[in-house]
Amino acid sequence: MPPPESYKRGQESNDVGRTVCNVALSSLNTSRDLFTISQAATSRRVRLLACSALTEEGVLRIIEFTEFHTARFSAVSYPWRGVSVDQTLSGHTFAVERATDADPIGCDTLRHACTASLQRRCPYLWMDRLCINYADQDDKDWHIGHMIDIYRTCRLCILLPGGAQRLARLSEETSWIHRSWTLMETLAPSNVVVLFQWKLGAAIGEAETESHTLDEVIPGQSVIAPLILLLYANTIGYLSYRPLNDEDEDEDEDEDAPPTRFSTSTVPVSIFVAFPTGHAPDGTPFWKLQHKIRAPNIIALIVALTVGSDHEILDYGAFKFTSDENAHAVWQCALMRTASRPADMVFSIMGLFDVSLDPAAFHPDDIRGPSIALAQAILGAGWGASWLGAAFGVDPGQNRMHSALPVFPYPAVDGPALVQTRAGVREVGAVVCQPVVPQPATYLPFPQGTMDSSGRFTFTARTIRLYPIHAGQDERPTNMTVHAQDGSRWIASESSNETPNDCLQALGDLDSLVPAVYGAASGWFDEFEVGMVPAMRDDNIRVMLMQEHSPGMVHLRSFFCLNRSENNNVLAWRECEFCLEDHQVTSGSDDLSPQDALDIQNASIQNMGDGYAFRISSTATPCRVRLVDCEALVEQGTLRIVEFPTFPATPYSAISYPWLGVAADPTLPDRSFLVEGAEFSDPVNIAVLEHACTASLMRGCAYLWLDRLCIDQTDRFDKNWQIQHMYRLYKSCRLCIVLAGGLRRLVRLDEETPWIHRSWTLQEVLAPPDTVVLFSWKLGWGMTWSAGVPGPIQEVVPGVSAMAALSMILQACVGGSLAFSPSSLRVNDGAGPRQAVRVVARIFGARPSAAEDEDEDEDEEVTARIFAPNVVALSIAMDPALKIDPDTLVHAAWQSALMRTSSRPVDMVFSIMGLFGVTLDVDAFDKDDRRGATIALAQAILEAGGSASWLGSACRIPPDRCLSTFPTFPRTSVAGVAMVRTPRCGRMREVSQVVGHPVYPVSGALVPLPRGMMDDAGYLSITVRAVRLSAAESSMVENSVTGMHMRVHEALDGSRWVVESSPEGPGGDGVHLCAPAVYGALLGWFNRYFPDTSPVAGPDNIAVMVLEEHGPATFHLRSFFFLGGEDRRSVLAWTPREFRVGGPDALGSSSPELQSVSTNLGEHEALPHAARPAELHDPSLRETAMERARRALPQRTLEQQRRDALSRCTDEFFLWRPSASLTGVTLIVE
Repeated sequence: MPPPESYKRGQESNDVGRTVCNVALSSLNTSRDLFTISQAATSRRVRLLACSALTEEGVLRIIEFTEFHTARFSAVSYPWRGVSVDQTLSGHTFAVERATDADPIGCDTLRHACTASLQRRCPYLWMDRLCINYADQDDKDWHIGHMIDIYRTCRLCILLPGGAQRLARLSEETSWIHRSWTLMETLAPSNVVVLFQWKLGAAIGEAETESHTLDEVIPGQSVIAPLILLLYANTIGYLSYRPLNDEDEDEDEDEDAPPTRFSTSTVPVSIFVAFPTGHAPDGTPFWKLQHKIRAPNIIALIVALTVGSDHEILDYGAFKFTSDENAHAVWQCALMRTASRPADMVFSIMGLFDVSLDPAAFHPDDIRGPSIALAQAILGAGWGASWLGAAFGVDPGQNRMHSALPVFPYPAVDGPALVQTRAGVREVGAVVCQPVVPQPATYLPFPQGTMDSSGRFTFTARTIRLYPIHAGQDERPTNMTVHAQDGSRWIASESSNETPNDCLQALGDLDSLVPAVYGAASGWFDEFEVGMVPAMRDDNIRVMLMQEHSPGMVHLRSFFCLNRSENNNVLAWRECEFCLEDHQVTSGSDDLSPQDALDIQNASIQNMGDGYAFRISSTATPCRVRLVDCEALVEQGTLRIVEFPTFPATPYSAISYPWLGVAADPTLPDRSFLVEGAEFSDPVNIAVLEHACTASLMRGCAYLWLDRLCIDQTDRFDKNWQIQHMYRLYKSCRLCIVLAGGLRRLVRLDEETPWIHRSWTLQEVLAPPDTVVLFSWKLGWGMTWSAGVPGPIQEVVPGVSAMAALSMILQACVGGSLAFSPSSLRVNDGAGPRQAVRVVARIFGARPSAAEDEDEDEDEEVTARIFAPNVVALSIAMDPALKIDPDTLVHAAWQSALMRTSSRPVDMVFSIMGLFGVTLDVDAFDKDDRRGATIALAQAILEAGGSASWLGSACRIPPDRCLSTFPTFPRTSVAGVAMVRTPRCGRMREVSQVVGHPVYPVSGALVPLPRGMMDDAGYLSITVRAVRLSAAESSMVENSVTGMHMRVHEALDGSRWVVESSPEGPGGDGVHLCAPAVYGALLGWFNRYFPDTSPVAGPDNIAVMVLEEHGPATFHLRSFFFLGGEDRRSVLAWTPREFRVGGPDALGSSSPELQSVSTNLGEHEALPHAARPAELHDPSLRETAMERARRALPQRTLEQQRRDALSRCTDEFFLWRPSASLTGVTLIVE
């Protein structure tokens, strides 16, 4: 029932109330009579506690009102079961009638709360246990129905996180954030503060972007602080504070003055969630506590407090249900909380949606009935199904019952919220993904529809048909492939003309037509970064995976994500109507589960050391998938290998590393072992393996794939089978972990490694859905930035190792430095990246040339590590913003592949074939037959409708003499870098030093990359726009007819050309009509790539191939020249022509060191690489990167500073901050 008109704020009531209880606190005792108001209270009335009577007279006085009171009052929010009693504190407690299952109420706690209420000018206080008659069920139900009104009416909500028995300290964990009712109690009021123990006096507290006063309540005992401040503090694990003095109120701070936070003190904060810094006191390992760092339930509450208010924390008011955005924020919080009665998990939030259900109409253990009633009310008001995906990561089929309703946790009287997972019962916070902010108005709205009384949800959504990928089927990049959260894998054709039967025939699975499976878009979501504007994600689009179980009926099986680049495709999906209902599943996923695995090896790592050779040959079955059991290794010290007959559904990680990595550190213990059949490679360091398994477990992957351990290195058939399925192995993993330094030890970010030079590592990071770098790190956890988007550096083993997203580390290496913000450094303006320490980043940087001077200056050293072409090329391939153009990824893959090497030439092809959806028979090629394998790969790509994406991937390298559409193939080697012989100097040079700054094609800007066919001789048949060229003797040519200077195009091989304007030739002096014929063939538009920067048009965006005829209607690619944006119209006017391009030498020609093509210019000397300088178009980009790189310090230097600070620390709580003396060198605000 709605409150009367006098409820409206600001309208006074004449109701003065009547006293229903007036008892001295000294007479209350837990061991004696229970506190009760049942004899005097009237049902369905509002009651308040008189604060001054308690604080001044020691009397507990309860006053009852006949209507909603408009006087100023505060309300208390607390868990019924809180922290344990502190035996060192005095004070007595009392219990309440019919509420003895809760902790007793501490009289001192009540006195602190009433004092805080009076300080905020609230003479009354509402507390459920004192103001509700628990002996009257009708009164209880009435209060539950009006709970939202009580908290919206109060002028202040006082949080008692530790419960009513005593005040909690900031450093102790409480259950407040896990309880269902506390959510509404926090969101409904306009002002919320936390009351806690504090003996340090009034202070200014700071955390993240928040700075607020800690106001003393009882001096030397307690303070109150805004809830938002402590939420932020708990996300980083500490609160910075400085004593409050009189000058703070009048002080005008100088905006240009450096921050004074180095003089502040810090205290640890775990009051909502225990922030881990290592193994828990009860022995719980650190990796199992990762969900408590930047805890999802804390961040979800911050989202709920801020969404819809322009993220201005200081101005947030009482929660109003005004959009699907804030509704989704409520669901994110609610589905991570629990209650003793299942129905209360719904009743506690219904008021936030302006819904009032009658509790008497539902059984206390019935959560389904209230859930349906609440969903019906929300949908009936025209809102979307905002609960869908709110607990993203939790299986929608709890106990195999798949439902359209929200998945609430198990009910519990105390402790965190728990849900059922495939791995058993786990805390919700350890399962869900980080909270997000939906953007329904801008992109994809939540599905809308109706729900009947049985919970059947009828709605319309943008939909695509999906088909399962079973064992033995490889995923083609030409189709959209998805990995669902339940471990299943699916494929959908991107072609609107492809029928379901066409797609299934391509997959070889015609039986998959029944049952039908659909993907239905459920919304676009931005990641919420605490203290910053929500950031765009790589997986913004969430899609429901629905399976048909009877005609016209589907159930929600799981969810999957799509990259934001797929948004236009999703918007083009057909809108369909579905009827989503409950369904009891009798069997699990079609794919194999861990229970189907067979143990083939169990070795104790205590018995493994120098001289030990690990082997699986005696127990492994050839051509099977094998995984390492991570928890067995980390927790039990056992290297357990399990074998599956096919690809399992269980989440696993995969390792990417060079077989010959960095040398071992002689100062560190080196417990390593060899692998039978791979003795020529580096030994496996046990500590590195433990770190990798720990990282895998932290990301929810119980298993790990490592080729050295999971392939029988002694069995050729097993190795070849694994090579053929290598792309699928990495595509199917949930996470790829990069060990850039190899398996001997973890490397720092400032160390160079061979990882980026190895051929296999390219596919290993482009195929998986998520990739991180695991590295040595002793600077604690913090944040870094890439393209303005923040990302965490997450500790794996505290003080030893950490991991971060590969894309972040790559872009740091592009600029030569990493902007790292330790958890101890924050800027209070909240604008942009925070205060950062710059760390040298060259873990993937270019190796300086041996030919360079040994005494190079600092700028030359810095230049050598920024904008390294091999790093830039991989950054292009991994940039999600560029995946909209289908040619971009594959062209970047070719660029990156040509700057890599392998021990066998043929592996340069096998290592990337999966990226193009191609599987070649590895037994069909000799290990040195790189050209033959390259032709086979190109033929397969073109036959599948792909483009000749290798064209222009390395323009500055002379074309191959036998396969001229490809550049000269670099030399391969077991270790080292890719080398190619340059024609001008005749010496070998690193490929990355020759190719210039990488580019990416933009099909929509001009023309897409050409498509065609390739024959067995390596000749590519394509149709492109072309124009006849004539050779020019100099860079200045005058037209003999008009007397005007003609435009001369200088190709990369030094030759000069002019465009023929007529069949008779250009008629210019110094121009020779070429025989054989030479054409300029339009390739496309290319942009240079720079992180954080939009592409800028330059003088060389348009690439033109120089094709020279060497036989009847046969051409070879001779070189390239480039045109600017102003030539767009003229090149589009060129006539389309068909060319057959290859050779000029026949395959099998003896050319161990390939030579450059003759310029055919007589005695005139060519000008090498004249037309495409390696310098940037915008010098300021290089200068900015140089300046940042100069500021960077080696990681070792900063780690030594941290160790020195720790040795001087005498406090129990240590928080490292970089020395203030380095402020001008390494601390910057960007």
